[in-house]
Amino acid sequence: MILVGSAAAIGLSGCYVYTDPVPVTRVDTTYEPMYYEGNPVYYDDSGAPFVYASAGIYYVPPTYVSYGVYVNHYHRHGPAYRTWVRSHGPSNHHRSPPVRHRRH
Repeated sequence: MILVGSAAAIGLSGCYVYTDPVPVTRVDTTYEPMYYEGNPVYYDDSGAPFVYASAGIYYVPPTYVSYGVYVNHYHRHGPAYRTWVRSHGPSNHHRSPPVRHRRH
């Protein structure tokens, strides 16, 4: 009887007891972006690496000595990258950027 009285008191006091767990959004923290000239590297739909810099959007030149490392990184970590870019990427990451190369 004491248990019933306690339950009635909780119900009358306006308190609510939730028994289902609260859903928690899982954030993928396992992906680590690569950097080019101090900027995080993003990838277009074909896997070509590019960066957003103050003056615009630049593809990493295919002649860059570590270009293959960037491309392999994307192919190895593609699913994790796509999860990461949804929460860390620029708002227009879904559009393919124009081809522009920075001159060295």
